[in-house]
Amino acid sequence: MGAGPMIYLGVTDADSAIAFYVAAFAAEEQYRLVGPDQSVMHAELSMFGATLMLAETGAAAAAGSSARFVVPVADCDTATDKAKRAGAEVLRTPEDQFHGARQALVRCPSGYEWFLSEQRDELDIATIKSRFAALFDA
Repeated sequence: MGAGPMIYLGVTDADSAIAFYVAAFAAEEQYRLVGPDQSVMHAELSMFGATLMLAETGAAAAAGSSARFVVPVADCDTATDKAKRAGAEVLRTPEDQFHGARQALVRCPSGYEWFLSEQRDELDIATIKSRFAALFDA
């Protein structure tokens, strides 16, 4: 992960969004994770020297801004407690994720959602994909 916040967009049609970013901004798709219903649950693109992440969020994306921010933190649990004390709503409590990070999701009073992400393990894409697939094999 990078040193600062990264953009995570919610979109209604990931295939079209990715095609647009590739065509319009010369983005390079790094990988995508497709769920059992064939929806794109996560994709990463490189563009403008940064990482753009996106996922299909359905009606939420159509209802307004569905941008999410991923913020690298040293300690996810502490950062979540601090955000809650400052007035954030905790949407997902800190939990170790298949991709090697411990993450929480909070909504700030302005309505934006923030992933607080403590990277614990640096994993290659093959391992991430394998762990992702295992979530649905259980």
